[in-house]
Amino acid sequence: MDFENAKKYVIERLRKELPEEIFYHGPQHTLDVIRACEVFAAGEVVAEHDVLLLKTAALFHDIGFIYRLQENEGIGAEIARQELSGFGYTQTDIDKVARLIMATVLAHKPEDVLEKIIKDADLEYVGSERFERHAGELRRELAAHGRDFTDSEWLDFEIGFMKVHKFYTETCKGLRQKTKDRNLQKLLRARADCQD
Repeated sequence: MDFENAKKYVIERLRKELPEEIFYHGPQHTLDVIRACEVFAAGEVVAEHDVLLLKTAALFHDIGFIYRLQENEGIGAEIARQELSGFGYTQTDIDKVARLIMATVLAHKPEDVLEKIIKDADLEYVGSERFERHAGELRRELAAHGRDFTDSEWLDFEIGFMKVHKFYTETCKGLRQKTKDRNLQKLLRARADCQD
């Protein structure tokens, strides 16, 4: 499996083909998710081959944003299915990568440790010091696609999401839960102070 050349292929496509009003779901987010997969997989003691499949799924999980903002995971899985044999992936590995991409659908309930890891990696920013910056990028991205929020609406949206979101792996919980809780408290304080 030639992950490095697959990575060059995807990152190049994201840089060249993503609409310019994609402020959050761009190459940097993809690279962040790959790194988080590595960290969480190490903590969960995942076999090396499966780590590579996780990283590959992370690589392709948002390439569908090139084509549309909503429900793009299936497009990412399809692109992975079309391209990965050219990078030396077997059909069994490609099927697993496609399944892991589909696990990043927000409403999907993870069924095994690999799905738990990629779900945690995709949203680990909510438990990081980068939360405000990434949330701001996401707000700009949504606004550019017609989903504009007042400040109070955005805070309500963020608070609602943070309250229902949960981390799945013990590794991610250990690394991110306390900061996530602090980020939620900041949002609640900001909402209490918001006048609009």
